[in-house]
Amino acid sequence: MLLMLAVNVTGDVVAIHFTHGIYGVALACLPTILAGFVFGFSLLQRELPARWAEGRRLLRLSSDPDASASTAPQLAASSPY
Repeated sequence: MLLMLAVNVTGDVVAIHFTHGIYGVALACLPTILAGFVFGFSLLQRELPARWAEGRRLLRLSSDPDASASTAPQLAASSPY
């Protein structure tokens, strides 16, 4: 969270210096959000590694009712519970 604070304060100071108004401060929140997303994603990947292919497969299963019905027995068979 200190990273986001540093990015936000730096972005606000730079934005006020260059734009002399509040509109620059509003635009300075975008790098703060991006820094928080990247930092959080990197921490999450350390604890819970996931692959893009797994995410695409889960999205495809959730959006296609026919695919989820046909693969449900396969998923249940591979479950340890």
